[in-house]
Amino acid sequence: MSELKPQIDVPTRDDYQDGLEVDVAIIGAGVSGLYTGYRLLNGESASESQPETVHIFELGDR
Repeated sequence: MSELKPQIDVPTRDDYQDGLEVDVAIIGAGVSGLYTGYRLLNGESASESQPETVHIFELGDR
């Protein structure tokens, strides 16, 4: 018996910025991702050093 695997059509983009450098990359713009970014940028993290750049990446249309 063969196993069926779901397939997802993911839109591709060719306008991405090559060589993007960030201090923190957060994958997912859900509640947890947005709150984490907020806390990092407002200096409310467990670490004493605050990142200069925080980027949040989301695949969906949030």
